[in-house]
Amino acid sequence: MKYDLFVSDFDGTLGIAPGNINAETVAAVKKYIEKGGKFVI
Repeated sequence: MKYDLFVSDFDGTLGIAPGNINAETVAAVKKYIEKGGKFVI
């Protein structure tokens, strides 16, 4: 894994509408975490 930590703000980049994140993004974040990565909003 290239990055051990991923930090993001919730400015709409992750989401498809205010307050919603699409299923593909959620799955990708979960897979990253399962591999040992740390994801922070």
